[in-house]
Amino acid sequence: MAAYANTVTSTMRRAVKFDQVTGFGIYIGKCDITNYNQTLAEITAITGKFRNLMQVICTTISDNGYSIRWDAVGKAFKAYYNAPPIVAVTGTIKDDNNVDAGVIEFVAYGLV
Repeated sequence: MAAYANTVTSTMRRAVKFDQVTGFGIYIGKCDITNYNQTLAEITAITGKFRNLMQVICTTISDNGYSIRWDAVGKAFKAYYNAPPIVAVTGTIKDDNNVDAGVIEFVAYGLV
């Protein structure tokens, strides 16, 4: 099983502080999850921009059709491939390993 692999791209070199009093800042970019694995690996290209990362909001569907959400515990994006509609009614969601989950856009915010 190959490791979780991703590439983060952004026109921003660092998180931009927009509240000088609290130190609250924002970082915007894209993440290409080239090899998704259920054993998540911290995405330091995002988490490393903050002293305290509060939240990452991302597009919910990648360009390859995976449902994506930020996993605060794993500090990485978690991908789901939704089962066919008949099975999805039962609440079954399948995690995949070693797949190209695709590109998503994100907004991360926290203390910088």
